[in-house]
Amino acid sequence: MLEPVEDSQAVVRPEDDDNIDDEDLEGANNSAAAGAGNASGATSNRPPSSAFHQQKLPAWQPLLTAGTVFPVFLIMSIAFICLGVALLLANSNISELSIDYTDCKRIGDRTPCANLVKKPEFYSNYSVCQCRLEFKLDKPMTGQVYAYYALTNFHQNHRKYVKSHDRMQLSGRRYSDLDAECEPYRTSADGKWIAPCGAVANSLFNDTFKLMRRVGSLETVPWTVKGISWSADVARKYGRVDTWNGTAKPPNWAVPESARSPIGYTGDEELQVWMTVAALPTFRKLHRRLIHSDKSAYAEGLPAGNYSLLVNYSYPVAGFGGTKSFVLATAGLLGGRNAGLGGLAIAVGCLHLALCCALAMLHTHAKRNRETDPYYGMDPLHRALCTCQEIIFLGSVINMFG
Repeated sequence: MLEPVEDSQAVVRPEDDDNIDDEDLEGANNSAAAGAGNASGATSNRPPSSAFHQQKLPAWQPLLTAGTVFPVFLIMSIAFICLGVALLLANSNISELSIDYTDCKRIGDRTPCANLVKKPEFYSNYSVCQCRLEFKLDKPMTGQVYAYYALTNFHQNHRKYVKSHDRMQLSGRRYSDLDAECEPYRTSADGKWIAPCGAVANSLFNDTFKLMRRVGSLETVPWTVKGISWSADVARKYGRVDTWNGTAKPPNWAVPESARSPIGYTGDEELQVWMTVAALPTFRKLHRRLIHSDKSAYAEGLPAGNYSLLVNYSYPVAGFGGTKSFVLATAGLLGGRNAGLGGLAIAVGCLHLALCCALAMLHTHAKRNRETDPYYGMDPLHRALCTCQEIIFLGSVINMFG
């Protein structure tokens, strides 16, 4: 009888078969040696037999049931609802007044300014249409007061528009060979480099405002343009310009950048605010800040009363069906007025509360079934077998005593 021999230990010997030639014998012995080497290599690469290497360390895994989860949803719902109410209360303390002046009429002949500025000859001559709007503040605006201009239907997020500028030029490190993305506002008709170049800078908002308070006579409200841009933009993103030689102003500008800010782009905060393009077609941008002087009537903010707004109207919006507004507003902890964040927090809290109620009902129903149903937890097949046994037992008892 032949005895089984392991393949890895099998070695072909000459006495086993006289018909085996030398080549077969050498190949078989080499295969056996290779198999033994692989076995020893596999043994040497085996990880240590420790709890860490064999992944046998003790671990804890929470068992999530309706009874353990619904309190978490309850706590989260209370937290979100309280946060939403707090945000809405903070938002209600922010004062805001928006004045749409798109259709205001020129002082004197009452001609709509929108009809004038849309004419090419009017805008190309850098003319302005002066109009006046009267309004009343029923309540004082306490705290820091900001003035914004708001535009609608202006798509600053268009891809070619967004890319139409030269960042190196705005940082003060390039004066010539400007980026080709600035075309067609890269060079002027006489071959000079436009400073600043590109469609974004060329479309700079150029309406100006003068706010006056009626106290017997008209008193000009003190405003400042300093501090309307981000400090990082002023310090690092926009730089100084050593020379304006060989440069020209953008076509739609009335004065060159050297007249707006002799030191360069770092001093033109209005330009910096405009160059930060908006993501949506309806947006507002910061225009001025109220100067709070301790010895003036504006130390605490903007007093209640009658006001007059003088507008130098020159920015055309009728061509793209937009509107313009002048906005006065204070700021809160999270910025300007926005009820959306508080409403969203309350909605999330209500959703968590609904899930909490559903899980609590599920937990109560399951607990009642555990207490009253002797077959609770059985699979349907075992439940059916137990029910059949009960029916058979009851039938036999009835037959016995019937």
